[in-house]
Amino acid sequence: MNRTRIVPLTACLSLLVACSDDGSGNIYGNDDSAQTSITLGTLDGQDSIDSSDSNDTSTTDGSTDTTTDSSTGGTKLDVLGEETSMGTAGDAQPGDGCQKVDFLFVIDNSGSMLEEQDNLASSFPAFINSISSTLSQAQDYHIMVIDTDHWVFAGCNILSCLFPPLPGICVGYECGDVPEQCEDILGAGVTWPKGANASNINCNFSSGKRFITDNQPNLPGTFQCAARVGTDSTDDPERPMEAMVAAVSGQGAVGTCNDGFLRDDAILVVTFITDEDDDAGDGSAGTVDSWRQAL
Repeated sequence: MNRTRIVPLTACLSLLVACSDDGSGNIYGNDDSAQTSITLGTLDGQDSIDSSDSNDTSTTDGSTDTTTDSSTGGTKLDVLGEETSMGTAGDAQPGDGCQKVDFLFVIDNSGSMLEEQDNLASSFPAFINSISSTLSQAQDYHIMVIDTDHWVFAGCNILSCLFPPLPGICVGYECGDVPEQCEDILGAGVTWPKGANASNINCNFSSGKRFITDNQPNLPGTFQCAARVGTDSTDDPERPMEAMVAAVSGQGAVGTCNDGFLRDDAILVVTFITDEDDDAGDGSAGTVDSWRQAL
């Protein structure tokens, strides 16, 4: 069973589980209530993620859970693993079938996202360490970054060819530029972020794919390169949920681009980094229910 928790913060985190010993899609066998909380703060000047049990207050509304940790001032995000509705972490242990984790980072590349991308990049080493501790049996990672539009320069042809674009728009674009293979497909992994405030270099994934593996030399630096997707999107509004659905569909052109990323025997962890709600009918195609069903 897939479990979804989406928290409306500066950075939105959703952890989605898709593996088990018995094929049930739940790493805790038949117990679908197991979860833990990891303190992320707001990714605003924070460079660490800590588990915490102290002085918590929780608010639940539908499928959205937020927990404020008074010891850090941050917000705790639900992660499968430690606390259950019936007891504590000792009541549930992950099965041997969950030694692999596929991380999908959906990063908003609209004009207001520079600070959030900076904070995500600086927090990544502690994030991975915390997840590794929570999912202690995980030994094999795939990490893929996607952004929230189908091509960062989609609106630049008219701007750049007919008259000069506004400052900060279409940075690095030249009249007549066309996208590289997979670069204009929503949900395809980012390997060479382009535009204003982006890395603007080839991140050189050693996998030869559109995702990073745990064998990547300088894993933190490579992730920081990929996560710097920039702030030059010419699509409005951004479409994080639609991008996520495309990335996990495994079908069509996007499936070909992301070949090998998703594994049937791996936990799927999806993390959203955005500063704007993606409301059905005003952004991503589909509905909340269809987004959940995609996972």
